[in-house]
Amino acid sequence: MRAARRHCAWIASGIAAAMVCGGIAAGVAGARTQRSITFDGSCQFSGRVKFRPGLSNSPRTVYQSVSAPGTCDGTLRDRHGFTHKLNRVRVTFSESSVGRNASCAEGIATGGGNLRFHWGKLRFAFTERRVGAFVTGTATGARGGSATGYGAPSSSENPVRLVQECGGGGISQARVDIHLSTTPDISG
Repeated sequence: MRAARRHCAWIASGIAAAMVCGGIAAGVAGARTQRSITFDGSCQFSGRVKFRPGLSNSPRTVYQSVSAPGTCDGTLRDRHGFTHKLNRVRVTFSESSVGRNASCAEGIATGGGNLRFHWGKLRFAFTERRVGAFVTGTATGARGGSATGYGAPSSSENPVRLVQECGGGGISQARVDIHLSTTPDISG
């Protein structure tokens, strides 16, 4: 009888230890789970857009990518839950998208991108509508929220060159200026 009680006590102790260790392991795993980055504010970027094949007057499928460093103002909550007040903080805007039947006159491109902050990347889906040289876009956060923006050729860009390339083999790249504002915030 004593042996049976000892055996039951050992089993009960083992179950209790397993529950405690399981709880600790779950707590450790939960501690590793990262939250999304959330940004509320506005940004200014200047960089390059690249088109493959070149963007021309003839509608066709065009792949584009943008890399544009800049600065942001506002509030950022990082993956660890810490809040940062941003005042002209350096951030890079990146996106890759594809436009079907895109031309220099107009186009709609869809894809994805990110805002790269010091504290990590905020990922988003991306849609842009272009009329002539001017672009409006929407970024939808991978974890919710959105941002809207507009872009145009940089004032340092040569408009004559762009018009000539549209009428010829196509624009392979151009310098752009981008403004982005969250509505009211974006998470990714």
